[in-house]
Amino acid sequence: MRFVSPERGPDRLHPDPELIIPPQSRVNAFGPAAPGSGTSPKRKVILMTVFPRVFSRVFPRTADVVRSARSLVLALLMVLGVSLLTGCNTSLDSLKVVVQGDEGEIPLKLRDLGRRRTEEETLVGPLEEGKRPFRYRIEAAREEPLLVSGSDPRLIATVSGDITGGEVLLFAGDEGLRYSFGDVLIDKRTDTGGEEPRRYRLSFPLASLRNGPWEVEFRAPRGSRGYQVEELRFGQRSPGIVLGEVLEADMLLPLIAKDDSLVLPVTTRLVRDHTHSLEIRYQAGEELFQDRRDRPRQELILEGPEGDRRSLQVNLRPGERAIVLWPQRWLPRAESLTIPLRQGVVLEGVRHHSIPRDPREPILMELEELQRWPRELWRREDFELFAWSAYPRILWMDHRSYQTQARMFRRLAFFVEKRGYQGRLLSNQELEDLHGWNAHNYRPEGLADFFNAAEVSGFELNPEELVLREIAHDQGLLVRQPPEQAPPGERWLPGTGGVLSISQESFSPLRRLLTVHEAMHGVFYEEPEFRQAAYSYWDHQLSRRERDFWKIFFSWMSYDPDDRYLMVNEFQAYLLQQGERSANWYFGTRIAERIRRALPNRAAAIDAILRDYPRTFIDAAAAINEALFSASGMVGGDPFCLIPGEE
Repeated sequence: MRFVSPERGPDRLHPDPELIIPPQSRVNAFGPAAPGSGTSPKRKVILMTVFPRVFSRVFPRTADVVRSARSLVLALLMVLGVSLLTGCNTSLDSLKVVVQGDEGEIPLKLRDLGRRRTEEETLVGPLEEGKRPFRYRIEAAREEPLLVSGSDPRLIATVSGDITGGEVLLFAGDEGLRYSFGDVLIDKRTDTGGEEPRRYRLSFPLASLRNGPWEVEFRAPRGSRGYQVEELRFGQRSPGIVLGEVLEADMLLPLIAKDDSLVLPVTTRLVRDHTHSLEIRYQAGEELFQDRRDRPRQELILEGPEGDRRSLQVNLRPGERAIVLWPQRWLPRAESLTIPLRQGVVLEGVRHHSIPRDPREPILMELEELQRWPRELWRREDFELFAWSAYPRILWMDHRSYQTQARMFRRLAFFVEKRGYQGRLLSNQELEDLHGWNAHNYRPEGLADFFNAAEVSGFELNPEELVLREIAHDQGLLVRQPPEQAPPGERWLPGTGGVLSISQESFSPLRRLLTVHEAMHGVFYEEPEFRQAAYSYWDHQLSRRERDFWKIFFSWMSYDPDDRYLMVNEFQAYLLQQGERSANWYFGTRIAERIRRALPNRAAAIDAILRDYPRTFIDAAAAINEALFSASGMVGGDPFCLIPGEE
């Protein structure tokens, strides 16, 4: 992966994302005290005037002494106010400050409390003799609340330069927060000496300080080369990492950037147990995908206490992609995740996910982790809902048993796919002695036809089928038209994506095989180039007699052989459910023999096809695997992007 940068800063992060400054610290935050007695009487008067509640707690014994001076100070401030405002730099144009309210950006007034020269007003360096601090007050320009709403209010600072040891202090009313830059981001990349300083976007939780006005101060330690504050933004933001021209990190999802790797301390407040995951976004260059027999991989390393270590491999995919990792599922008490950087891969960012509380919202999951997901974490009794991290619009349902799966999908299977039943809504009594499938796949068009037919005819669906309709609508597979706008039979329109289903009742090898088969349907739905390649091979590369073999096979399996879409979709899925080298044996020997026994009148035709086209399955497997690899980076038998490695 490409990612480069300075060898400085501590080796480990110690995030403390909500440190409330006690009153004593809050006083010291405004600058060093006078020598000798801690805080001078003059400073006490100013503090009492500006922060009376803070002052009364910090200096209870001296409050009476200076109370008489308060009126004098206020009078002086009123007399000198005009001269102070006109003779000092009290507003800025060089610093952008944004407060995002419920209805857009709130107009602001910004005052430089450090009263520095214009050319220095955004520069932060060590507070040496004669230097003025970087301290500002942010107020609403009009009489309106200054409030950041939402569940994740943040102060987001864009800075550039030497951020090692930097700090930000934020105050609102009697409360304050103090954050260290090193708890968010440590840049240990080699300094290449470029003309432009490196830029960073650091995000800090506002916690209880979501209401303004605010005072904010930035600091740099002694010996720092200093940095510039380019923008302050108060707004809603989910914790995440973005890697680009501006390196972005969050207090709750910090990082250490090195020349050869990216390190995330995953045991923060976010990834604290096995109900939290990290979505790693990357871009892999086409040059890595030259040979489907040599798939490019990326290593991920989890490390825990006492030297515990777990290595995982990621099967990379071309273009902009993502992989989801549940760290605590692979290594309990994992303390860090290291992502080594490799040639040809650009790491773009990291995003945090947790299990949604609403069971109608899918859990973003990689297929290898779906195979291992524990039942005790299910949010429903009968099934769990997932979204495939490789194709997030593809939903996966994992059912407790074949019976619970059948109540949701069997009627739909006969309506969409089964020979002799397509377009018919069978009653529960008619379905009793009929077998559907052990696993399922449906595109939005089939779902829309099914639910429209039920609505037009007034057919009473099972509760499980209504749940499926609700989920399909919520997740965009179905679009519901208002009754007054929908012609008869078109209340439900097809959306995007697809739904796949497996069952816990399948024994492990069968469950894995069914997962691979259904996954290929998901790729068929989502990769138009692959879908077109499958159609082209079926229509133009297979002879009529070769297609006859597949139609005999699918007819025996109860599919409708006259449905071209169904034939092509099942052709590629059955061909790719095992590795390329196994296809010739699987179809030429195993499936051929099963057809001969089940359909004796077709045995001669099967034998003649295999005799006249001895390479039919070898060539088809090679061509369809190449199309799959080119479009998705996957190969037959292995749609899994995450590979368990050494423990």
